Formats: sequence, C-alpha cells, structure tokens
Amino acid sequence: MHSEVSARPALAAVADAYQGSSHSVALDCDPNLAADAPQVEAMGCLVAEAVAAAIANPLGAAAHVWISLARDGARLRLRVRDDGPGVADIEADPRRVLIEGLGRQLGGRVKQGSAAFGGGEVLVTFPATLAAA
Repeated sequence: MHSEVSARPALAAVADAYQGSSHSVALDCDPNLAADAPQVEAMGCLVAEAVAAAIANPLGAAAHVWISLARDGARLRLRVRDDGPGVADIEADPRRVLIEGLGRQLGGRVKQGSAAFGGGEVLVTFPATLAAA
C-alpha cells in the first residue's frame, strides 16, 4: 500500500523553477488533490520533461506553458499545454520516449502532439490510485 501525498508541491516545483526567466509557467492544481507518492514522483518527472520540451522545441520555444492536474472520477488528467509552434512528429525524440515511459509507469494513456489551435500538448489520463505491486 502506498501513502498519499499532495500532488501540488511537486508540480509547483517545476513551475517555480522558471520564475524570473523569459518563460511563464502556470499551474492549475487543487491543493487538496492527493495521489500515491510514487505517482506524484512520476508526475513531477513527466511535467519537468514536458515543460523542458516546450521551451527547447526545435520549431520554436514556447513563451507560456500551462500545467493542470484534475480529478475525473476515478482517474486523474494531467495536461501540459504551451503556446509554441506545435510539436515535431519525431517518434524517436528522447523526451517523447521518456514521457511515454512515465505515462506507462502511471498506468495511463499518453497523447502528445500539436494542439488543435496551435501550440503543443501532452495529455496523460491515469488511475487515481496505483494498482498494488
């Protein structure tokens, strides 16, 4: 059995790392939203990679990145969205591969690509509680 911890501090640490830079990283996460500690760790790593990818995008850096985590019934929905030029469809990109692996570690589905109205998006939907190991 895993202990539950607040998800917000791990995600806020990523957003806070960009304070004072030319990039704006905003977070929308209920401070009372808790998840299994291993999930929170994986979410923090996934968000860090997704934000870094948005800012280092070879097509052009994003100026604004939005991170959101919300409960959707028995699942959690983690989204990292940016206002950059979109995402190159390079399947072997190391960050894309790492994000996919972290999404699988969460037991979820990962969607990565260009967003409908511009920018890039990483969307991960996964169970709110990890299955017992």
